[in-house]
This record gives sequence, C-alpha cells and structure tokens, in this order.
Amino acid sequence: MSNKPVTHETELPEDFEIFPWNEKFNTGHEKIDEQHRTLAGLVNRLARTLIDQDYSDVSSEFDELAKYAHLHFMDEESVWLQYFDEDDPWFSSHLHNHDSFWPKVNDIQLANSDKPLHEVVENITQYLIRWLAFHIVGEDKRMASAIQLMESGMTIDQAKILADAEMKDSLHVLIDVILNMHYRLCSRTLALLRERNAHEKNE
Repeated sequence: MSNKPVTHETELPEDFEIFPWNEKFNTGHEKIDEQHRTLAGLVNRLARTLIDQDYSDVSSEFDELAKYAHLHFMDEESVWLQYFDEDDPWFSSHLHNHDSFWPKVNDIQLANSDKPLHEVVENITQYLIRWLAFHIVGEDKRMASAIQLMESGMTIDQAKILADAEMKDSLHVLIDVILNMHYRLCSRTLALLRERNAHEKNE
C-alpha cells in the first residue's frame, strides 16, 4: 500500500457558491441589497454542509439563516412601511410571503422525514434558492422601483402603474432564466461534488 499522501485536487474553494450573486438581483436599495447578499451567502454555507458531508453543522447553519432572515424581514418591512400602508395589497402580499417562508421549510422537513439528511437539506436548499430569487426579482425590485418613482414626485398609484409596466415585459423571462440556472446548478453540482468528496475520503 502506498504511503503517498492523498492530495485534495477536488477540494472546493472557500468562496464556492451554489447561489452566486447576480447584479440582476439588485433592487437599488443599498441596505436591502446588502442583506439579500448575506442571505444568499448563508444559503451557500448551508449547501456546503452537503458537499462537505459535514452534517453536524446543519443545525447551526439553519439557526443562523433563520435568525438573519427574521432580522431581514423586519428591516425590509420597516422600509416598505415608510411608503405603503399596512393594508396596501402590495405590502400585505409581501408580508404574507415573509410569514409563510419558514412554515414552508418546516413542511419540507416533515414531508421528507423518512429520507436521508442530505436529501432533506438538498430539497430545502433548492426551495431556498427558488424562493429567494423569486422574492427578490418578483417583489422586492417592483416595490423598490415604485419607491424610487414616488421619491421623484409621483403618487403611489402612478408609481405602482409604472413599476408594474417596467417589470411586466421582462419579469417572467428573467425569473425563468434565474430559477432554471440555479436549479440546475444546485442539483447537478451537489451530486457531482458529493461523489468527488466521497471518493477522496475513501482514498
């Protein structure tokens, strides 16, 4: 048996991202964009627990993601409330999506309780990628656009109409491109890298 040390040519770089940030996710609101980038980074860290097969970190990564998401939702809602009434349909819908975020994650956990941990976390990671991309592009950018228009002097009704018009033509195409890109990246990359990681450990 060779005593040659095992090399780690397939070891992942520290900055590996399953959810790479894209400038198309930017809303134009500095604080919200920074928090979105942090959320994407936390999703990337959760994904690394699958790739590295270090499942002991899953709970702590979930806890940190949950705490930060709660903080972000509160901050984001406080920004929207400066411009939208609590009973405004846009704000109500946004609040509902925030409130349903973690219950949906819990539903996925329960529905996959009989599966191996890596499959459960992979399903949740795919949901997080899909939810975050859609929420940012489909809702946050529209609301941020309306705010910019209101700050330029428009009424809220005028701003909403124009913000909807600005998003209408490209929204569905943009969402499909982003979601398909990240879904394929998540599924294929996780499977490939887990296989490589296991092979290295066996060596």
